[in-house]
Amino acid sequence: GWFALTEVKLLYGRYSATSQNTIRGVEIDADFAAMRRYAQLYADHGNGGTRANVDRTAGEVRRNLEALLTAFESESDRALGNEIRSGFDEYMRNLEQLFRLRDVRDEAVERGMNALARQMSAALTAAVDGALTSGDARTAAAAGKAQEQLGLVRVNALQYLIKPDPQVVTAAESHLGQFLEHVARAREAATGERRTQLDRAAELAPQYEAGVKRALEAARAMYEMTNTANAQVANRVNERLETLKSRQREESRAIAREAAETAADDTALIIKMSALALLLGLLGAFLIAKGITAPISSM
Repeated sequence: GWFALTEVKLLYGRYSATSQNTIRGVEIDADFAAMRRYAQLYADHGNGGTRANVDRTAGEVRRNLEALLTAFESESDRALGNEIRSGFDEYMRNLEQLFRLRDVRDEAVERGMNALARQMSAALTAAVDGALTSGDARTAAAAGKAQEQLGLVRVNALQYLIKPDPQVVTAAESHLGQFLEHVARAREAATGERRTQLDRAAELAPQYEAGVKRALEAARAMYEMTNTANAQVANRVNERLETLKSRQREESRAIAREAAETAADDTALIIKMSALALLLGLLGAFLIAKGITAPISSM
C-alpha cells in the first residue's frame, strides 16, 4: 500500500507539472498571436497604445518561456523550448527594426512630404489667385495644373504607404515630372510676386521628392519585414509551439494510461493480498481449532 501511494503521488506530480506546462504553452501561443496583431496595428497606424501592448505581451511571453525552460526535465523538451525562445528573440529584433522604420516613415511623411507639400500648395494657390486677379490666364492655368499634379503625387504616395505597389510609384514619379513641367511653364509666363511664389514651389520640389522617396522606401521595407521576414519567423515559432502543445498533450495521455494501469495493478495486488490473508486466516483458525480439540479428544 505504501508503494502504491508513493507511485500515485509521483504520477500526480508529473501530471500536475505537465498540465502547468501545457497551460504555459497555450498562454505563449495566445500572447504571441496578440502581440503580432498589435505589431501590425502599430506598423499600419503608429499608435503609441498598441506599442505599449506589444511590450506588455512580449513580457508575458518571455516570462512563460523562462518558466517552461526551468520546468522542463528532458533534453528534447529543453531543446524545443530553446528553439522557441530563439525564434521569439529573432522576431523581436525584427520588430525593433520595424518600429525604427515606422519612425523613419513618419518623419519623412510629416517633414518631407506633408510639410513641404503644404508650403508648395500655398505658393501655387497664391500664384493662381494673383494671376486670376490680374487677368493672367496663362500663369493661372499652368499653376493650377501644377497644383493638380502635386495633389496626385500625394494621393499616390498615400496609396503606397497603405500597400506598397511598384505601379503606384511609377504613377507618382510621372505626376511629379508633370508637376515640374507645369511649374516651369507658369514661371515663364509669370512676373513679379507670382514669379517669386512659383520659384519657391520649384525650389521645394527636390526636397519634396526626396521626402517622398524616403517615406516610400521605409514603407516598402516595413511591408517586406512584416509580410516576409517576420512572417517566416512567426510561422516557425508557431510550428514549434504546436509541437510543444502536442508533446504535452501526449505526455498527459501517457500519464493517464500509466495511472490506469497502476490502479489496475494495485487492485489486482489488493485482491491477491486479501485472498492470501483469507487463506492464512483460515489456516490459522484451523490450527487453533485443532489445538483446542486435540487435548479434548485425548481425554
